[in-house]
Amino acid sequence: MRFVVEMDDEQYQRLEKTLKKSGTTITEAIADFFDDIDDVHLAEERLSEVVSGAEQTIPWEQVKIAL
Repeated sequence: MRFVVEMDDEQYQRLEKTLKKSGTTITEAIADFFDDIDDVHLAEERLSEVVSGAEQTIPWEQVKIAL
């Protein structure tokens, strides 16, 4: 599937610079972006569950003991 993204010259230069630094392609960068967005949404859901009391956290001291 193909799609077109319009951006100004500054945005395009920034994108090219970032891709060169990371050694990745635009396709890989877009896939990584979607993965990151999915992670953000999951983190927001978990935080909401903790704040509402539906989910509980485990104190770090207990985690260290379990390791």
